[in-house]
Amino acid sequence: MKKMFITMLAAVVATASFAQNPKYDKEITATKSYAAGLEIYNNAKESMDPEMKQKAALALNKLAAAEGQKSIESISAGNAATSEDNKLVANMINAAFRCKKVGAKGGEDLFKGVQNYRPLMINAANSTNDNDEKLMYALTYIKSAEPGDQFAPLASFFAAYANYNKGDYAGAAKYAKEAFGDDRVKDQAEQIYRMSLERNLNTREDSLKYIEALKEMDIDKYFIQISNLYIDMGMQDKVQSLVDAALANNPENKMALFTQGTLKSDKKEYKSALEDYLKVVKIDPDFVYGWFNLAACYGNIADDIQLNKADKSGRLFGDDLKACSEAYEGAADALEHVRTLDPNHETIRNWPMLLRMYYNRMGKTDKAKEISKIIGDE
Repeated sequence: MKKMFITMLAAVVATASFAQNPKYDKEITATKSYAAGLEIYNNAKESMDPEMKQKAALALNKLAAAEGQKSIESISAGNAATSEDNKLVANMINAAFRCKKVGAKGGEDLFKGVQNYRPLMINAANSTNDNDEKLMYALTYIKSAEPGDQFAPLASFFAAYANYNKGDYAGAAKYAKEAFGDDRVKDQAEQIYRMSLERNLNTREDSLKYIEALKEMDIDKYFIQISNLYIDMGMQDKVQSLVDAALANNPENKMALFTQGTLKSDKKEYKSALEDYLKVVKIDPDFVYGWFNLAACYGNIADDIQLNKADKSGRLFGDDLKACSEAYEGAADALEHVRTLDPNHETIRNWPMLLRMYYNRMGKTDKAKEISKIIGDE
């Protein structure tokens, strides 16, 4: 009886073992469809032992190769790849790479056999407007790339672009950062990276991490954005430290001088701010915001004189009148530079109203009427 029990127990264990290790490769082959076979593989891969995973991967590869053969022949003959062609080629690449990844017999050679098809994924990602397809092609290239692959950053850009449009901002930021290595798309990648991070600025910690990301990219290029973020968080001391460090490194750092002028203006230190803005427009005469802030600073000086020096009737005399008039002249002159740089007031929308106001205060009504025509009031 004891021997019979042991024999029965062994049979049960063998049956249980068989049930836990089905032949997934056979099941995948029986589907005769890569998509159906892939579903079986993905649902069972966590439970597969290494040997079965290798066999299943090889079965998937056979299906993908069979389905994609006509597409490869068509593309090789010079025909334009259709969306279906691109998807089938992507399946072939993914299937062969999976064989290599799981260590299937001959997997290395299978993957080498599809290497020449991988650049098709870059073209496919670039040509489609479907974000799901764009992401699939890009990831097909990225996941099968070796370290140092020259086109991987470009593929990452397409992945970032697709993820952003799909609302996956974390994914967009991840791939956008990886795209910085391709000069052809670096500026666009930086823009996606910044916009993706901005979408997730929910806490103070998020903002501080964003600031560090901007610093890492290019502290000079994003000097104003960094400064404004610090100011929004009430961290003016950080802005001043940023300015001091930048000017110590380069006394003619345009954005640092511009920011320093803004900090001084906020504290109503207009004459000192004026010196900074004058330096800014000397360094870069085409910097429209420099001229606009210079104009505003001159205007503040004039307004300050009017407020503190005028008599009860609002009149100024002597040196005070002269200083006020010179300040308004300076403001109008700076805004005329803005007018030259931004004639259609697309960059700074309100410069015409401000210039008209200064001309009216100076008694130059003809000039003010000219500006009214620009605004559309006459």
